[in-house]
Amino acid sequence: MKDVKWVDNLSFKLSYGEQGNDNILDADGNSNYYVWQGLSSVAYPNANTVGAVLSTLQNNDVSWEKNSNLNIGLEGTLLDRRIRFSAEYYVRKTTDMLLDYPMAVSTGFSGYSANVGNMKNSGFEFELSGTPVRFQDFEWNVSWMGSTIKNEVTKLTAESPEILSGSYIIKEGLPLNTFYLRKSAGVDPATGKQLYWVYDLDADGNRVNERISDSYAEASSCRYEMGSRIPDLYGSIGTDVSYKGFNLSILTTYSIGGKVLDNMYYNSMNLTYLSSTWNKNVLRRWQKPGDITDVPRVGIKENVHVTDRYLINASYFAIKNITLSYTLPKSLVSKASLGGVKVYGSFDNVALFSHLDGMDPQYNFSGGTTYSYSPNKTLTMGIEVNF
Repeated sequence: MKDVKWVDNLSFKLSYGEQGNDNILDADGNSNYYVWQGLSSVAYPNANTVGAVLSTLQNNDVSWEKNSNLNIGLEGTLLDRRIRFSAEYYVRKTTDMLLDYPMAVSTGFSGYSANVGNMKNSGFEFELSGTPVRFQDFEWNVSWMGSTIKNEVTKLTAESPEILSGSYIIKEGLPLNTFYLRKSAGVDPATGKQLYWVYDLDADGNRVNERISDSYAEASSCRYEMGSRIPDLYGSIGTDVSYKGFNLSILTTYSIGGKVLDNMYYNSMNLTYLSSTWNKNVLRRWQKPGDITDVPRVGIKENVHVTDRYLINASYFAIKNITLSYTLPKSLVSKASLGGVKVYGSFDNVALFSHLDGMDPQYNFSGGTTYSYSPNKTLTMGIEVNF
């Protein structure tokens, strides 16, 4: 390609590797490297002596989770490095997947760690950057990164055609931790009760006689697969502008698609404790016959299922950082025998735009929310001196 002047570099990449993983997260999100052991807690005193209670079941058959990774990509630079790009397709196959296998609470345990099946992740990763404008004292650079991911459970052990855990289901052919919820049919304008879509099952397990009901008991056994947290596209967009000694850079991140089951929103709309605070959306609740709303009536000990009403679009756009700096001219700092002087100001976590105020859908694909704060906005100013 020596006669192709507009191509500076073009590279083809291919890699394959296998590795193991022995790390599994417990119910609190902490790493547990001892999943095969039966452990006891000594936090239970027996009069004046230490008491021990079995807290983790032993599983001698558990083994490493195995991952195989295939990556195929193309990268290059064009037009005297004015345009830079890379594109990659990846496939990650997981066998002997490590998960907590749930048990009936009547056993005294919520579950035990086991190899429950196989899973596949695949998708594309893109990066495109360039310099649209470049003069002697002025340069403008932009960059875009995007990733897609398709997740599928390809096999579960014979003893578990599906694994139910709270509001999630793990099932062959579906993404890991697919939402498994009751489906809201709105609010009855006459009574203010929550309405549900319910159904019966025929002899073959197929849904029949699908209908709307306000019965909490009927809805208990009627759940639907409702998608997952996995987005259609996520990544970042960045830009920086330089003029003489000044430089302005902006970094943003985004995610399109996917859902989040906002447990915090559910708890604030259905209070358990007297000291708790209502979400402002409770002002939209049903209050009298004829009210048309999506928020059911509020009552003492009112039984309401978690439905897809609490599934929030996980798409977001976040301004992560804005930095402005000025580098003093070398002709000036050299007189003071310095290598360089830069004054800067940096603003982190500037803004987050999401579909529900107070919700932070960033950082993980677990699909839930916890009692944790969103990242603090931070303003930093400083001077950097090189000798």
